[in-house]
Amino acid sequence: MRELQINFILNKTTVRWFQLLNDFERERTCSLTAFAAKLHVTQRTISSDIKGIKEHFGDSIQLTQVAYGYYFTEKAPMDYLEKKRQLVSEEGLYQLMEGIFHGELHPIEEWAYRLHVSESTLRRYLQGVAPILKNYGLTIGYSPVNMKGNETNIRKFFQDFYYEADVTPHTLLPPKELVDMVMVDMDVSPAKIRNSDIPPTDFFYALFIIIERCREKNYVTVPDRFAYLIRNISGFTYYNLLKERIIEEYGVEIPEKEFIWLYLLTVTKRTLTEPLLEKDFIETYSFWPEFRQISQAYTATWSSSFKQTQDIECLIHSFFVAKKIADETAPALNGVQAEIRELAQESPQFKQNLSFLNQQQNILGYSPLYLEDISASLTLYQEAIREYYDRPIQRIAVVLEGNLQICQSIRARFLRYVGNDMQVYFPRINEVTTGYLALQQIDLVVTNYSEYLTDFILVTDYLLLKAIPDRFDWMRVIQKINPQLGEAIQITEQ
Repeated sequence: MRELQINFILNKTTVRWFQLLNDFERERTCSLTAFAAKLHVTQRTISSDIKGIKEHFGDSIQLTQVAYGYYFTEKAPMDYLEKKRQLVSEEGLYQLMEGIFHGELHPIEEWAYRLHVSESTLRRYLQGVAPILKNYGLTIGYSPVNMKGNETNIRKFFQDFYYEADVTPHTLLPPKELVDMVMVDMDVSPAKIRNSDIPPTDFFYALFIIIERCREKNYVTVPDRFAYLIRNISGFTYYNLLKERIIEEYGVEIPEKEFIWLYLLTVTKRTLTEPLLEKDFIETYSFWPEFRQISQAYTATWSSSFKQTQDIECLIHSFFVAKKIADETAPALNGVQAEIRELAQESPQFKQNLSFLNQQQNILGYSPLYLEDISASLTLYQEAIREYYDRPIQRIAVVLEGNLQICQSIRARFLRYVGNDMQVYFPRINEVTTGYLALQQIDLVVTNYSEYLTDFILVTDYLLLKAIPDRFDWMRVIQKINPQLGEAIQITEQ
């Protein structure tokens, strides 16, 4: 479970369980001593937690005691996910956040009554998550209980809390009828609308949040020069059709600037494998010609061994432009969650990238508050570029959700590791359907988003990865695609 979600869990034992499981999923083998030191509790408490975890998760996992601690394996991944979700089914702050999302605003005394706690206890709980909201530039009010701050920052929080996080019983999913409506219209929309790498459900969540926030008369603002430019893009007329359908289906009128904002969210999720699209993006948003020189300087430091140096320079240029658009729209849009930042910081390139960004700040002009997050995204994007382009030149569909750079990193590694004898497809927003799987004769679907297993993967063989795959997930990919090679690697590692 993501750190953002854990911070909203009130039960301290449940918090420790998720922290233990997070470490087990990442390391597989952990010691009681290390756990106790990290969580600032006694080894006796950790032993009790291990016993409770075994009892709750039953046959879905296996915790084997070894000389230096415990070894963890998932025996039934879907059952394991379901039992994790059960742990937060009664969490009060999750229910409160759901109420705020839907505009069900009540004074703190009424929420205290609904959650069966005292008003002072609920105040203490809300004060406990205040530092988390502060990271988004938000505060919490009590009469009624509601988030206060920039509307874009509020939406960024909801996007992170419900989309870029683990699915729980309180996760609000975009309605199926909304997804179907967009899919129908997207099939006939201009290609310019779809020329980005935004994961499908990321787009649906953004639209879902727009509808719910506009229902309560909460609107975003967009820089005038972006609004003027996008209004004159031919493909933007698609949103007029979408606007009418939303009025008809939900009775909510969405102002034009909301669709401009949605367009910006979509278009700033740039691609990894299509330099021509990136060139078109740079030419369209040509507000910062000085970024080209910065991109050349950055690319020259590490891409000299690549054959497609100009393509890579174009990708980096596009990255800097996309981050600038997000920064001018609302700096918080460049924020990433703690796990993404920590993953990037494992690479020595992170500090080098941060140093480069600081050196170029007089030209780039990004918000200093999110410079580390931009460096994290750049680091992961750079690794994805290296994985994909620094490689030799069956039918597998890879459907990814979550943080854009994580999705691109998974995509790059998958393309590199599956070999030369397989056809790999990455469905876009309008292609995540059973019909697409049948049309492309897909034999295997690989995804890191469990909801797809019930939503549209009905008869096709599948492989479910964690949101941020670890080496055990990649072992499972190899085992699934090439059992002989997977078996040989397992024997080598024993």
